[in-house]
Amino acid sequence: MSNLSPFHQEILGFLGSQARERMKVEGYDLNLDAEAREFQKVVEDGLLPLDEIVENYNHLFGERGPVHVECRWMGAFSEKEFAELGLGAYFPRIYRGLPRFYTRDNPTRSFIKKNFTNVGDLKRLSVDRAVFSLYEGVAPKRAWKVGIFSWVMPDGLGDWVAAVEAAKCIRAKMPWLDIHLFIVSNRELPKCEEFPVHVYDREELAKMDFVLQIPTFYPELDMPTENVGEYGFLESSWFHPKSGNRSMGLHVLEKGIFIRKVQRTSFAEVKQKRLLQVLFGTELPGPAEIDAYEKRSRFHLGYLATPLGGAIYLHSLLKMWERDEKDIDVCCPDLSWFIQWIEGRGKVLEEPFGVKEIVVQLLDQRHVLPIGEKGKTLQLICPGEISLADMQRLIYLSGEWVGVRGNQSLTEAISAGKAFFYDGRDHARYLIKDIVAMAENRLSQHVSARHAFRMMGQAFLWNLPEDTNEWVDESHFQKEGRMDWFAIAAELGTSLQDPDAIAGFKKFCKICADEHAFNPFLCHLVERGLVPPEIRETEKGLMQLYGVGKISFSTLVKNLRLRMMQI
Repeated sequence: MSNLSPFHQEILGFLGSQARERMKVEGYDLNLDAEAREFQKVVEDGLLPLDEIVENYNHLFGERGPVHVECRWMGAFSEKEFAELGLGAYFPRIYRGLPRFYTRDNPTRSFIKKNFTNVGDLKRLSVDRAVFSLYEGVAPKRAWKVGIFSWVMPDGLGDWVAAVEAAKCIRAKMPWLDIHLFIVSNRELPKCEEFPVHVYDREELAKMDFVLQIPTFYPELDMPTENVGEYGFLESSWFHPKSGNRSMGLHVLEKGIFIRKVQRTSFAEVKQKRLLQVLFGTELPGPAEIDAYEKRSRFHLGYLATPLGGAIYLHSLLKMWERDEKDIDVCCPDLSWFIQWIEGRGKVLEEPFGVKEIVVQLLDQRHVLPIGEKGKTLQLICPGEISLADMQRLIYLSGEWVGVRGNQSLTEAISAGKAFFYDGRDHARYLIKDIVAMAENRLSQHVSARHAFRMMGQAFLWNLPEDTNEWVDESHFQKEGRMDWFAIAAELGTSLQDPDAIAGFKKFCKICADEHAFNPFLCHLVERGLVPPEIRETEKGLMQLYGVGKISFSTLVKNLRLRMMQI
């Protein structure tokens, strides 16, 4: 190296320092990676021509870089090791890889998004469900004050419901805790009899022993909290691996979805009087009225968000029951999608599907849209406000193929074990990707179900805005080749005619409940926040060593268990 010019020595020194930093950040193991080991030796010796060293650098960190990071991360976990430690239920199951950007003109060129390149961060975030489970039962049982903080956005009550459900979940596991809700909202909220509810009060919040912010990040909250974001927000600026926060969802780096224990119910328990009057001709249906209704009609819940998504759901539902003579009633808590859909259209349905007429029941107004000369009646019912309790009942009572549009309705459909159509907006794109990826990975025996999930993913592509950036994610290319919307609906409906498709959806829901429930992690997160701080510091130190490969996962777990025994 002494024979090189000062300029070349400077370049070589720069490449060496950059290589060392990237190897550290991206988790290169010189004991296992012969190419990385050889490159380091070449840089230190300086014996190769400089242009060849630069070429090797570009190969190691350019052409090979993204694949290397992903392979190092995916290969970091042993299912056998987790099982031997009694943590098999928390083994990280990878359905979709790390998020990437691609050049819009050349999709073969890509890079991993900047907050996802540190293998140590990825390893720690992948195993924290397992590690945090070690805190179960460790914190002393006393009336700790726990605050649940939520910023309720004006577009619905999902944030409020998530906060209340989180409080219920925690209380069910730890009834000795004193749980308070703290809310930021400019809208009127439902009454809550179970927990004290505070409008955001900084002084009162400071009295809590532990504060959890869920599910919407409130940037003006200037105090330490544990922050958990809504489904699929892993790639946002608030919940990426370097943020120190976590999000719910189905990606391996996320913490699962809420699962609710569903109670059996009947139409007799529904409280929405206008809906009952439309369905049964009475506000108090008894067994005779319910039995007569179920013999002549099918009931579905369609909680939909977008005009085209709603149209795909409706056409797929009609295709599903094309050869069935029963009338179809679809309860739509929000019917704005249908009103937008039919405005300016020459026809409501692309095909009649054996439908004679569509009846639109909007509050107390009834409109009839003729379709064919004979056949069944499709009735779309928007009865007005539906309580959360009634929404839960109606999803349970719905036939297979429930329309959902957000975290809460998705939770209810999966908890009830229903085949569902997710009509999400743009911010749900990553959750949709993970739903489809999980179905592809886990439903190999259910061909029709897998096809239905793929078509659901195709339907969502119609809701994505145009991306004009130079670097785009894979949705840009998928959108360019998306299917015709009516073809999607027809293929969905055809798949759903196969009983195996419904069986596949039920299996998907069971996998979510058994392996990807957020509920246990939520309770473990709270328990972790209530142990002496020196225990958390020990855990953080062990996690740091594990992330950089200085200790194994087994060593991390065994040492943390020993430390906890000292409380």
